[in-house]
This record gives sequence, C-alpha cells and structure tokens, in this order.
Amino acid sequence: MIAYNNKVHFNPDDFPLVVSEIDFLSLSLRGINSNYKSDIVISYLKDHSIKSTWARANPRVTELLTLTTFPISHIEAIFVSCRQNFNFLNEFEKYFRDRLSLTE
Repeated sequence: MIAYNNKVHFNPDDFPLVVSEIDFLSLSLRGINSNYKSDIVISYLKDHSIKSTWARANPRVTELLTLTTFPISHIEAIFVSCRQNFNFLNEFEKYFRDRLSLTE
C-alpha cells in the first residue's frame, strides 16, 4: 500500500497497467484543445468532479470523460491509495500531465 509512506516515489515502471490506461486516455483525447485538459482529466479521475469553469472552457473533454467508458480502474486506484502520500501524488500527477500533453 502506498498511502502513508512518504518515502515511496512514483515510478512508472512499477505501474504498467496505470501507464497503459494513461496512454489510452492520452490517445483518446488527442487533438482536442488543451484548455484545462489535464486539470479536467485528473480532477475527474481523482475526485469525480470537474470545475464548471473548466467544463465550459473544454466541453469536449468533459463530455468524453463523463459519457465514455474508459479503462481507468488502475488510475483511480492509485489516486485512492496515495491520498495521504503527497510526494507520491505530486509525482504521479506530474507524470500524468506530461503524458497527456504529449498528444496535444
């Protein structure tokens, strides 16, 4: 478990299923404008919420996330298990943002 050990760092090689899901999401959202794209995706998968200003700025990403069934169970599990490990969470979110930005 990742939750309370702040000495654990996110290493994508340790989470191949998570990386696979992120890559699938990234490819699925390719070519959609980048307005808040990473913020929308991460917020939705982390907390199942999207700020209304982000949704208005990028309705296509919001629509795809809320109406499409993506394989995201491993990503969501990471967010649940590392809520208290801020270092791990920050490293994971940075990795996630970087992967999403590769297809903009």
